[in-house]
Amino acid sequence: LISAGFFYADALETAKKIQAQKADITRLKNKLVQSNKKALEGGDKYYKEYTHEHKFTQHDIELINKLLNEFLSIKKTPTILKIIGVHPAFHMRYQKIKENAEKHVPISYQLVSLSKVSPQGHTIKGGADGTLSWIMEMYDLHLQVLMNSYLGRLFQNLISTKKLTRRNVTSYFKKSNLFAAENMVLLETAIERFFAKDYVSFLHIAVPQFENIFLKISAGLGLDVVALEPTSEVYTRTKVLSSELILSEKFIETWNEDYCRLIDFLLFEPLGYKLRHKIAHGEIYPGECNFRNAIHVMYLYLALIAAIVPVQSTPVPAQPTVE
Repeated sequence: LISAGFFYADALETAKKIQAQKADITRLKNKLVQSNKKALEGGDKYYKEYTHEHKFTQHDIELINKLLNEFLSIKKTPTILKIIGVHPAFHMRYQKIKENAEKHVPISYQLVSLSKVSPQGHTIKGGADGTLSWIMEMYDLHLQVLMNSYLGRLFQNLISTKKLTRRNVTSYFKKSNLFAAENMVLLETAIERFFAKDYVSFLHIAVPQFENIFLKISAGLGLDVVALEPTSEVYTRTKVLSSELILSEKFIETWNEDYCRLIDFLLFEPLGYKLRHKIAHGEIYPGECNFRNAIHVMYLYLALIAAIVPVQSTPVPAQPTVE
């Protein structure tokens, strides 16, 4: 079945090149998806799970706990939220991750035919590129370490100690003056759902709102967010946020590459979490509507606010050097 998926993909590529009849292309597309779905359903018969356990040294643990305790010692919640938005410990450095990943691409990724497949049986764009697949896997690994060691634990502590509540997070969002009234009404509901641990509702509100808000603020910063439809009549609309737009030269210059790459990986990248597309098209699974993804999206908002509203004179806790 796995081999069949590769053969159907090759046949489909050939059919497109020779401009085969539409019926033949349709048949090959369906066969490709069916083969992939059956292979996925085979589970343990076809795949083995590889796991790797990393144990932090006592010194590393002490450094991580020191950072978390420094955050918890800050009395004012708005200051904590602002610093989270700019702190280097929560900052994903795309180029550094990419350069390191490219130096250590497994030989299997370089020699063996690859194909990343979605749960629906569709081949994923970029999944046949061994180097790109490895870079995205390493980016995801760094994101998981960030969540499990720092960001997730910090949010759990802030929530359990009542330093982070629905009321003070809503107040922080409002006082930033970045969000239009119509957006803020929906964000208030999203924040309320977040603290109720209803991550399904939170993500279904917060992700589309982020796209709308991000484009509005980008327009205010002078970026072109207006699309002109190719018709005989003048027809304009707001551009749809996408990988192409967020990773364009102008957006990266304005927002910095690391933030743009994080937005792309979480919301759009086919080899990433793809939350925006999954939510927009009803393809998200209940298990993906979890605390981890909710925190990732909340962080996008905090980084957005911090990028526009400068952090005050409060000292920023030092970043620990943990390997």
